[in-house]
Amino acid sequence: MKISQTLPKEQVKIILEGLKLLEFHLNILDDSEKSQNVHYKLFDILQLKALLEQDVVVEMNKEDFDNFTSNYGVDFPEYLND
Repeated sequence: MKISQTLPKEQVKIILEGLKLLEFHLNILDDSEKSQNVHYKLFDILQLKALLEQDVVVEMNKEDFDNFTSNYGVDFPEYLND
């Protein structure tokens, strides 16, 4: 059995803000400091920002759901979806 939860847009905005901050800091690196890995990461950020414009659904199996609180110290969020 799978448990799924769609993230509210407000939560997705927090993720986007984090990605934008990381993108900003990677872009201000001098070109001589940018490895191929940095370029790959910037491309991945671009893809993730595009994906986050869609509904984001977190899915996990029942066992992970049952252990969520003990593993992460917070309850599994249950949002009211519009």
